Amino acid sequence: MSDFRFERYEAFGWIVHRKILAVGERFEVHANGDIDVANAPDVAVWTRGRVLVEEQGTGRRLPDRQPGDSILRRGRTQAGRFVCTAAEPSEFWCINRVANRRRQPKLAVLDAEPGRELRLVRNALLCEGRVRVGDVELAAPQALAKGARVVVLERAIGFLFME
Repeated sequence: MSDFRFERYEAFGWIVHRKILAVGERFEVHANGDIDVANAPDVAVWTRGRVLVEEQGTGRRLPDRQPGDSILRRGRTQAGRFVCTAAEPSEFWCINRVANRRRQPKLAVLDAEPGRELRLVRNALLCEGRVRVGDVELAAPQALAKGARVVVLERAIGFLFME
């Protein structure tokens, strides 16, 4: 199983962790009951690769974790014990409630395809991809301030800070 060492970043006053998984690396997720976004101890967004998710004991497969996936999109995590295995080199970014003084920001997923133009109405953390702000090209990881006019050069995945 993974030893779960993270790279630590800070964005807009919040601690954000990045985890890279090698092919075959595994970790377990245990949820005693269904967990909705508001009560999630961790909010993650997947930025690279593909991770297989299988329920322990039953072998039931859940949808793979792939770029752009997040509890923010699924709405909840199902109760159970799950083994997650990286089928490809994979990466996710996570905001953990305990690491952030038992608080969790209100978040949404930033996921935009190349060529899209955005005017950020919220602060954003670009976790994967490349964008242009004015005449400046920026690559992830990069904090993007509210009000920025952004052109997506490579698929942009990250967090929007909604508060």
